[in-house]
Formats: sequence, C-alpha cells, structure tokens
Amino acid sequence: MLLNILKSLLIAIAGVFLLLFPSESLQTVLFYLGIAMVCYGVFTIIAFFISRGKEPAEQSEKSKNQGKIISLVLGILVLVCGVVVLTKTELVIQFFPRLASIFILTVGVACIAKALSTRRENGNWLNLLAIAVATVILGGIILFRPFDELTIVRILGTVMLYLGAGAAVAS
Repeated sequence: MLLNILKSLLIAIAGVFLLLFPSESLQTVLFYLGIAMVCYGVFTIIAFFISRGKEPAEQSEKSKNQGKIISLVLGILVLVCGVVVLTKTELVIQFFPRLASIFILTVGVACIAKALSTRRENGNWLNLLAIAVATVILGGIILFRPFDELTIVRILGTVMLYLGAGAAVAS
C-alpha cells in the first residue's frame, strides 16, 4: 500500500513539473526516452546474436527463425527511433501532438478492451469504461484539433496530477 501511495505521488509530482515547466519537461522526457530506446535497441540486437542457437529444441526451425528476425527488426527500429529522438529533438517536438494523440488513443482502446473483459468477469467495469471512453475522446480531440506541443504537455501534466493525486488519496 505504501508503495502504491509513493508511485501515485511520483506521478502527481511529475504532472506538476509538466504543468509548470512544459518546455523543459518535454525536452528532458524526450532525452531520457531516446536513451532508453537506444539501450533497448542495442540490448535487443546483442541478445539476438547471443541467443542464436540457444532456443528450446521443441520449437520448429521456422518458428525460431521468425522469432529471431522479428526481435532483430524490432531492436533495429527502436534503436533508429532512439537515435532520431536524440539527434532530431526539435523535429520530434514538432510531431509530439500527433504522437501523443496516437498514444492516448491506443491506451484508451486498450482500456476499453480491459473494461469489457472485466465486465465478463463480473468486475467493476463501468468506472474503467468511463475513463477509457474519456481517454479515447481526449485522444481524438488532440488528433483532430491539434494543439501546440506545450499545451499537450500541460494537458498530460494535468491528467498525471489528477490521476496520481486521486490514486494516492484512494490508497
């Protein structure tokens, strides 16, 4: 419970920073995201070469090769994207509203699926569905009525502050 409260407070604090310092926060987030992407890509590529021939024998040869190739391609794509984020930060910032809207829409659709799944399990699904629909609407608004990148950062900061503070109080 204490860990949940701490995580919620960290989310709320991050939301405050996004609200108060949107430009600096966006550049900082992109910097660390770029580093994480480069590390993930490099480690995935290294793992591809290290794991060659170490898969379990019960998998078919075709299945092994497909998995290896998909892993390698994913690693290369993430590495390239990370390098672009690090070297072309201003370009990424220009596309940030579109990227954020696509991310928000994806999260909203995933939450709708989770809510419907919870409904089948007789869980408390209406609250989750309402939040998911609101998330999809927010993503749609940002996608079809684009705001500047700093406004998007402030919107994300507001949402993080609200969710973090709400989760901390609920814990």
